Amino acid sequence: TDDAALIVRRGVAVPERLPATAPPLGVLNEVLVPEREITLAPGDLLILYSDGATDALDPEGVLFGAERLTGAIAAAARAAVPGEVQGTLDAVLAAMDAHRQEVDLEDDVTLL
Repeated sequence: TDDAALIVRRGVAVPERLPATAPPLGVLNEVLVPEREITLAPGDLLILYSDGATDALDPEGVLFGAERLTGAIAAAARAAVPGEVQGTLDAVLAAMDAHRQEVDLEDDVTLL
């Protein structure tokens, strides 16, 4: 995926995608990464994720994908207790598990 992060702004229904500005960490020995400044307000969430989150497959081989991930993050953030980030991440992982059903993950999944 070209995205590796989302910002969920308090009171905004659709998360803001932050396009990647460099290859994933560890892919290249040396890389120049452009700096970027983003302002977060109280109640905003910055969600970082690995490609394992979007690459999770269901029994028919359908990817969880960026759109499903974005939707799961938005729904979880709306339902969460303000300031309770772990509940948001747990709800996203539960949505991913529901999609996968019993299919094993082929890659690691990281959500921060």
